[in-house]
Amino acid sequence: MSTPTRAYAAALSGCGVTLAQSRIPIAASVVEHLEVLKSLPPRTTVTYFGDTRKRTAWLNGCVTQNGKEFIRIHYQGGTSLIPAEQSLRLQPSRRQLEQLPRRRMSRRIRAHLGLLGTILQPAGASDFVRRSRLECAIIGSEVELREEIRDVVFAVMSADKKRPNVLVEGHLQDVLRIKSLVRDGEGYRSDLFPASRAANREAREQMPAVVVFDGANAFLKWNDVWPDANWVVILDRTDRRFSEAASEVNRLYSTTRVQGASLPEVPHPSGIEVLVIGVSRP
Repeated sequence: MSTPTRAYAAALSGCGVTLAQSRIPIAASVVEHLEVLKSLPPRTTVTYFGDTRKRTAWLNGCVTQNGKEFIRIHYQGGTSLIPAEQSLRLQPSRRQLEQLPRRRMSRRIRAHLGLLGTILQPAGASDFVRRSRLECAIIGSEVELREEIRDVVFAVMSADKKRPNVLVEGHLQDVLRIKSLVRDGEGYRSDLFPASRAANREAREQMPAVVVFDGANAFLKWNDVWPDANWVVILDRTDRRFSEAASEVNRLYSTTRVQGASLPEVPHPSGIEVLVIGVSRP
């Protein structure tokens, strides 16, 4: 996309990605997440999301009983077995505890849904904020994107028929759920990477479904990091590297475009130019 300005384009595109991806069944992700939990060392601090409460605990391996696999967690005062199919209820914590607190750390879940509460049905929204899956990676100016995603207030019309014409306020973070901005133990759906730095090993090991490049610098620096992902490239026509990035897009169009590919048209407002291409993968 070639736009007159970059403001909010990447953040809003990311919201569209995460909402669209939320409709895709995640059975495979349960298996993947279970394998991640199995790879963690004993006594890894995790957060367990129950139906109404969340609890801090230690991961304590896997066991098989009566042919069914369970994940064992240890918390202050006891041990629980979590069925393997519920592995997404367990999320590793950023803060690893050497000792569990003497008082059981169990808190009632009060997920602030914000904009998400009127975009998705309650059951879908609850599932959305608990489960982690990297649907979207956004690369750009960390300062600008954090402000747009976390600080700026948006409003959408309530979907509740009992409250017609009521505006519900929130932030784009309610939908994007950027990994580095969610509260400890909560699920994430996307992550933010600064274009000012080169991709490190941790970033390259991620597997986002869609990558949103916010600006020429982001695209030129990071377009080799996730070659197998789908891309959304947003180029601001006032950017000093616009011509350089546009030339790279044209090169991809000329050299790697799949001839005869059937691709959807993307509706867009006037003033924005959109090019949709399918490229062959090595």
